[in-house]
Amino acid sequence: MNPKDEVKFEDIKKLVNASLEKFYKNDRDLIEMSNEEDMISEQCMVFHIGNYMKNKMNTLTKFQWADLDCEYNRNMNDPKMMRSDRKIIPDLVIHRRRSNRNNLLVIEFKKKNAETYDKENDRNKLMYLTDQKEDFKYNFGLFVELGSHEVYMEVYQEGNLQTKLNYSITY
Repeated sequence: MNPKDEVKFEDIKKLVNASLEKFYKNDRDLIEMSNEEDMISEQCMVFHIGNYMKNKMNTLTKFQWADLDCEYNRNMNDPKMMRSDRKIIPDLVIHRRRSNRNNLLVIEFKKKNAETYDKENDRNKLMYLTDQKEDFKYNFGLFVELGSHEVYMEVYQEGNLQTKLNYSITY
């Protein structure tokens, strides 16, 4: 059996939520600075969330087989591309490198105050990357919008939006 098939959405949800909770608890200053005029970059925030996620993955047997990569732009030996010949560089992926057989999760992050166009672009990427008729076949895609006191998520599977989730953050 493929190891990615052992991981259910509840496992993903627990992993992502634990990582976001640590980020909001430990890196509040980044959240606060991202709301100022000269904002902290999305990449900076994703780096920290990815670190928390990797640390959590290391403690969970279901994720021991997987690699976590930030800004991973490869499709085996070639660049990740959409049908439109546009390169794809997802914020975070959980997968096994050098194969599309074990593509588990792709995550796109946006700050709440990001441009609508950029958010739609990320949603389109997630639909493409989770479409089982295309090359990449990620089991799950997450669109995560980071706000000062809330996190909004959209879950994608099989090329479609499946559900929306909202979380309030207290710190």
